[in-house]
Amino acid sequence: MAFSPAGDHTSLFCGGFATIIFILIPRTGDVHLPGHVANPITSPRVGFSQQVELSTSPSSQGGKEPVLKFQVTLNGHDVGSEKMHYLLRGEVLDYYDHRKHTWTRSHAAADQDRSVPLPSQGTTLAEIETDAPQLEAIITLRRSRYRTLFTAWPTSHVSSPHIPEVDFNPIDLQLSARESTAGDVIYTLR
Repeated sequence: MAFSPAGDHTSLFCGGFATIIFILIPRTGDVHLPGHVANPITSPRVGFSQQVELSTSPSSQGGKEPVLKFQVTLNGHDVGSEKMHYLLRGEVLDYYDHRKHTWTRSHAAADQDRSVPLPSQGTTLAEIETDAPQLEAIITLRRSRYRTLFTAWPTSHVSSPHIPEVDFNPIDLQLSARESTAGDVIYTLR
């Protein structure tokens, strides 16, 4: 039985095309992924993680309830708006493990953390000019199970009725609660 040259070319083309498609389609061990996990571009990510694994899909916290409220004031007047955007800073991840494809916080950075008591009037973390205008942020984290506190700019003062003590790192400026708290966490930054 002989094969025609046109059939050979068609078989080679189809085999090559199938191989290219196989290589280009991402594969995962999760057989039944929800649509927003299989394609994270179609859905915004909410929540927080203390490590970032680059080899896995983002996890979903579920639900549409906001996890953070951020209110900005200047001299007691609300200056936030839909047109003004702030980048919030959370966990400082400075170590990349090539084998695990994971970003975490290094021990060298964590060793610089300093425990700071937080009295009811708050505490000053850095001195600034007395006549300089200060933005103030009131941040509410809903049902936070992590210690990391989000900041929007270099922080000079922090206060909270819910947090008795914070860890502050003067090198990378990470701010975190000394202990995890149950329920919502409200704190003010300047």
